[in-house]
Amino acid sequence: MKKTILIGASVFCALVLAGCGATQKVRTDGGQPVSPSNQPITFFVHTSPTDTKLVLSPDPLVKQQLPNVSPPSTPVIVYLPVYPGATPTKPVSAISDMGTPMDGDLVDGVLYFKSKDSQTQIKKWYTQQFKKLGYTISGQGQSGKVGNPSSDYFAFTKNSPPGAPTRSPDISLGFLIQKHNGETMFKLKASYIVVPPRPKDSYIPSDIVKVVLTKGKVSKTITDKQWITKVVQAINALQVSTPGISGGGTTATSGTITTITAKFYDKSGSITNATFSLLSATVKVGNSNVELNSGSSPALEKDIDSVFGN
Repeated sequence: MKKTILIGASVFCALVLAGCGATQKVRTDGGQPVSPSNQPITFFVHTSPTDTKLVLSPDPLVKQQLPNVSPPSTPVIVYLPVYPGATPTKPVSAISDMGTPMDGDLVDGVLYFKSKDSQTQIKKWYTQQFKKLGYTISGQGQSGKVGNPSSDYFAFTKNSPPGAPTRSPDISLGFLIQKHNGETMFKLKASYIVVPPRPKDSYIPSDIVKVVLTKGKVSKTITDKQWITKVVQAINALQVSTPGISGGGTTATSGTITTITAKFYDKSGSITNATFSLLSATVKVGNSNVELNSGSSPALEKDIDSVFGN
């Protein structure tokens, strides 16, 4: 599975994993809208009467760590709900968050607020608001000195662990534990990985009747319709692998064969070739030079590797 390294995580952290045209089309459910490259990708517009506009931009830390990777040029706008009565305030560096994914296509942005209400009240309100958008708390933690934390933070994601390329932005809610002048200081951070569009020639035809997998000197032929349908659908659902730091796939271990090749035969006898890289958790299909991220689909890796009895 592709592992995205998070930079800036807390000193100690309790991570709980849960889980086109001139007119822009905006999806309020958090799904990525269909939009020309020169039009912004917009999320959650008009979903809350208190929402405020946040324009995401390339993260400075990512640009520093990945200087040879060009950041995404597509504008990304997220409208975030603002807690009733909260007012903007200057940045508070002591408020932490889940960290920064080292991904070259990452954009993010932060808003800071203060409120007379307690952290418990504010967190409860945001949990309810984000639940309406399909989000749940997928991680939480604290930062500061061991035994004397200064900040609490919570990660809200949609069907994905924090830091993974998804069709919805990750949202982090962080608090300064101690009130400042009787007010609760908190921040909202939105992060989004702008996944490039997938080329048409990277898809496998739907009428595949036979697959031949080769791992090292061993080849296996599969004609099971259910297995073929499952694997083809999984491959065709993969996103383009974005430039970043990869930890390799779940089946990649030292000394093992790290590549599996495949030939997909359709009803006419035409062949579509594919290569599975277990170390980088990527797939290449046909003549496309684009790598697809198979790390987001552990089931696909297991289905492929199970053919060889692993």
